[in-house]
Amino acid sequence: MKSLIFRIACLSASTAAAVACAASGNDDAPPTDTPPPNVYEGGTETTDGGSVREAAPDDATASATCSAAGWCLTALPSYPDELRLNDIWSLPDRAFAIAGTQSGSVRFLEWNDASDRWSFIDDDSQHYTSALAAGVWAPNADEVYFSLSHSNAPGGEIYYGRRPVPPATDWSWRRFSFECSVPERPWVWGASAGDVFVMSCGTIHRLNGALDGGTNDASPWGAEYVDDNPMAQLTFHGATGTSPNDVWFVGSRRESLWGPSCAVVVRKTAAGYEPIVDGTPNDDGCAQKPESASIPIAGAFGREEGDSIHAPAKDRFIAVSFGTEANNSIVRIGPNGAGGYAVSVSNAPPAMGVGLRSVWGTSEDDLWFLGAPPLTTLNDNASIVRGTNIWSDGGVFQYSTLVLDGVPNIKALQRIRGTSNTNLWAVGANRAFHKTTP
Repeated sequence: MKSLIFRIACLSASTAAAVACAASGNDDAPPTDTPPPNVYEGGTETTDGGSVREAAPDDATASATCSAAGWCLTALPSYPDELRLNDIWSLPDRAFAIAGTQSGSVRFLEWNDASDRWSFIDDDSQHYTSALAAGVWAPNADEVYFSLSHSNAPGGEIYYGRRPVPPATDWSWRRFSFECSVPERPWVWGASAGDVFVMSCGTIHRLNGALDGGTNDASPWGAEYVDDNPMAQLTFHGATGTSPNDVWFVGSRRESLWGPSCAVVVRKTAAGYEPIVDGTPNDDGCAQKPESASIPIAGAFGREEGDSIHAPAKDRFIAVSFGTEANNSIVRIGPNGAGGYAVSVSNAPPAMGVGLRSVWGTSEDDLWFLGAPPLTTLNDNASIVRGTNIWSDGGVFQYSTLVLDGVPNIKALQRIRGTSNTNLWAVGANRAFHKTTP
C-alpha cells in the first residue's frame, strides 16, 4: 500500500519560556524566527473536512481483524455496556487493562498471549454505580494495581491484586483509599514491585509497608512529596520513568476550574524530588514562579483521563502537550549538562490534520502516538501515528493504518503502550488493538 509521509523542519531554542525542537541535536542553538515550512510527501489520502486522514489500504494485506500495518483487533469479553478501556499495562506475554462502562462500573481485565483472549479478573467490590476508571500498573504477571475514583465522592482508590495460587481461581484484592477534598482520579506507577508510587490530590505517596495482611484501613503508603501552593491546585495526571531514581511525575495547576493551566513536572532522582516544570497561571497562560528555577510551560501533559508521557531512556522525558490550539506539540526534556534542563519541541505537520494524544516508544527517535481530529477534546475517529527522528530536520510522521477490511476506525482510543515494536497495544472505546509484527 502507499503511505502518508509527513516530513518536518524544526525550530530550536533553549530558553525557559520559549521551547522549540532541536534541529541538529544541539539544545542550545539560537532560535530561528521563521522556520521552514512543513513538507508533505504525497501518498494515498482521504479528506475529512479538509484534513488529511489515513486512507484505506490499496493492497490485500488487511483483513477483517488485522490492518495492513499489523494492528489486530482483539475480542473483549461480552458485557452489556460498551467497555471503555482507559489504560493498559503491557508485559511480554500478558497485559492488564482498566475499563469504565456506561452504567458507571469499573472492570479489570487481563490478556493472555497463550490463550489469545481477554478475561475479567475483578470481583463485585469494584462494581460501583458512579466509578471512573483511571490507571493500571503491574510489576510482573502475578501482581497488578488499578486506580479509580467516584464522580459523586471526594478522593479515590487503589486496588492491589495478586494472582491466585491453584487450586484457587479468583484473584485476591486489597483496597486503599486516598482522601481528598474533591473527586480526583489517583494514579499509580512503579519502577519495581518494591518501588511503587501513588499520585493523589497534590501529593506523591510511596509504598513503604507490607501489602499482605492487615485490614483495608491500614495503609502502607507514606507521603513523600506534597505540593505547597494552595492558591493554584495541582492535579497529577500520572508518572513515567526508568528506575526508582529516574521518575517523572506530571500534572497541571490552575486557579479556577475553567482558567488557564500550567504544566507541572516533578522529577525524582537519588537527590530527591525537584520541580522541573511549573509556573503561575495567569490570563496570558503561565508565568515564572517567584524565586523558582522551574520552567513555565502553559497547558498540560495530560488530562482528567490520564497522562500523555513516556520516558524512553534515562534522563529523557517525552510528552504530548495539550496547551496548543491543535494539541500536537511534542515536548522533550532532559539535563542540559550545566545543572539545568533543556526543553525541545516538535510538532506534527498541520497537513496531517491530527491532534496527538498518548505516546510510547522504544527511543526518543522512534515514537508512537494516538491521534484524533484536532481542535477537539474528543478521541473519536482515532488513528495511530509513528514519528521517527522528529527532533531533527527531515524527521517523519506517518500514519500506521487501523483500517480493517476497508473500514477506518471511528471509535475513540485512549492509550498506547508496549514493551517493544512487536508488542504494542492501543486501547479505547470497545477497542483493544494489538500489534505483534515489525
